[in-house]
Amino acid sequence: MFGKRIEKLVSLIKDSKKIADIGTDHGYLVIEALLEGKTLKAQAVDNKKMPLLRAKENIVSFGFEEKVSFSLSNGLDELEEDVDHIIMSGLGGTLIIKLVHENLNKIKKQTLILQANRNVSDLRKYLSENCFKIIYEEVIFDEKYYEIIVTKRVVEVVKLTEEEILFGPYNLKHPNNIFYNYLDDEYARYEKIKYPSKQVLHKKSLIKDILAKK
Repeated sequence: MFGKRIEKLVSLIKDSKKIADIGTDHGYLVIEALLEGKTLKAQAVDNKKMPLLRAKENIVSFGFEEKVSFSLSNGLDELEEDVDHIIMSGLGGTLIIKLVHENLNKIKKQTLILQANRNVSDLRKYLSENCFKIIYEEVIFDEKYYEIIVTKRVVEVVKLTEEEILFGPYNLKHPNNIFYNYLDDEYARYEKIKYPSKQVLHKKSLIKDILAKK
């Protein structure tokens, strides 16, 4: 109903009794999740009054107001104890890292569904160093490419290779056509750089090696 990105994020919610949508904005993800029966209840969180009010109006228009609690708060500061899925989408990777780290003690058995608009490799690195295991990933295309990560907290640090940090451990083990298209487009973008840095040249080389295995 609200586009491929939200549809995919919602499809990744499994056996949920309550989700928390951090940075809910219009509340579309909450609405989609309730419409599809992917969760029984939801906590809609935003740190700005107007987006939260807009989300509330939209959620009320679908008749879901009794199933949703609204929190004007920052990140996970007011995370409700019965939440089993935490979704952070449409935020920068650096901000997601900050929000997770500020309330790391609150993350125990919940599943995190993360979609960072940038700095995705930084997010993977942070997750691996702070005892999060990436259990699923997918690159989707909805007018542009989005990388989605599903992760859970584990006991030990999860070591990732450089390639896995850059492109995703699950993506590399289970590549699909969209992932390859994404790499093709990244390679083409780097090709257009007139004076590429060593970092760009190195990443180009890694992408070339991955595409050679198609």
